[in-house]
Amino acid sequence: MNKKLPGWENEGWLRNLKSGTARTIFKVAAPGSPERAQCRKASTLAKGSARTSTEEQWDLTLPPDTALPGLPLQGNHQCAFYDSIREIKSQALSAKPSTLKMLETVRKDMETVFGRYITEAGIWWAVVTKDLLLKTAQFLWKELHNAHRIGMYWTHIPECEDRTTCQECGILEDLNYILLGFTSPGQEIIWCTAESLWREKEDKWPAVLLGTISGCGLVEFRDENGKVKRGTQRLYQILISKSTYLIWRLRNERVISGGRTPATEEEIKNRWKYQVN
Repeated sequence: MNKKLPGWENEGWLRNLKSGTARTIFKVAAPGSPERAQCRKASTLAKGSARTSTEEQWDLTLPPDTALPGLPLQGNHQCAFYDSIREIKSQALSAKPSTLKMLETVRKDMETVFGRYITEAGIWWAVVTKDLLLKTAQFLWKELHNAHRIGMYWTHIPECEDRTTCQECGILEDLNYILLGFTSPGQEIIWCTAESLWREKEDKWPAVLLGTISGCGLVEFRDENGKVKRGTQRLYQILISKSTYLIWRLRNERVISGGRTPATEEEIKNRWKYQVN
């Protein structure tokens, strides 16, 4: 707070301490003191609350006469103005029904498989985690917006209505079908290979659902002491995201090229190993 508070003030008082009516004093708790034990207890309670499956509504509105209007020109950065303008414009936009439906799918699947309640903001942050490559993050972002050119996308385009269904199975082609339900060579091989590698480190392979794929950046794995297992968490994110993107690429190569022979099992495994490495 001592280092970043002036910058927060310039960015529009997104995190301010001026709503208090008295002086705010911070004191460092000495190691071994009762205050230090209380700090640890508060931290434990905060972490447990963050992992609860119950949605809590907090009133985060600022009290009147505490937030300065606008942004200061002096000592500020262009990105702060850009973010503020974008935030104001986005407030006037209504969310697409398909986007809201996908966000709800992610929340339900994450709670079913991992027992975590995920906020909408958390889902959007999950697709920009540092462990995802740019193309993979873009794919997941489009998945949340239902922006891929598949299935129902082609229903309103003349002479393209036949692209709504899978040419091999005749089933409506959506992401859940492409990533988890298609029987063409590639999908099952990739998921089995990913599970095989995962079981070299962990005993239980979490169920793969459409929502857990989009929310793979939100997954947490903890040891018996409640400490986050960073390596396991990162491995899961890489396995899910890269496997998903490879299935998508194999599907595009087969469909867009027009009757191309499906890749062999050996080729699929080699490409998967290359992507993960």
